[in-house]
Amino acid sequence: MSTTRKRAVNEPVVSKEVIEASDRLRRDIEKAIAADPVRSARMQAVMAEAEIAILLAEARKDCGLTQADLAAKMGRTQPQIARMEREGYLGSIRSVALFAAACGKKLVIKLE
Repeated sequence: MSTTRKRAVNEPVVSKEVIEASDRLRRDIEKAIAADPVRSARMQAVMAEAEIAILLAEARKDCGLTQADLAAKMGRTQPQIARMEREGYLGSIRSVALFAAACGKKLVIKLE
């Protein structure tokens, strides 16, 4: 490997100042969200939606099905399954329960 390439591989992609500024911005955003109950609730909902999408994709993979296979079991299309597994999915509880059942799983909802 050339000296120039070695240097490029070992050097950070962004400067320390950019990383620090990004960290400050993230902390400021977190403080603003925490200070506003409405924003805080919305942020928690967005995070829950993302978590559901991840759980759906993991459940499908755990049961060894492709999106197309699962779609056929649910009477849906593959793009519909892809949307359910995408962050921000706002489908119904019934759809999530059907997805779980098609994977041989049971939907359990709890509020903590």
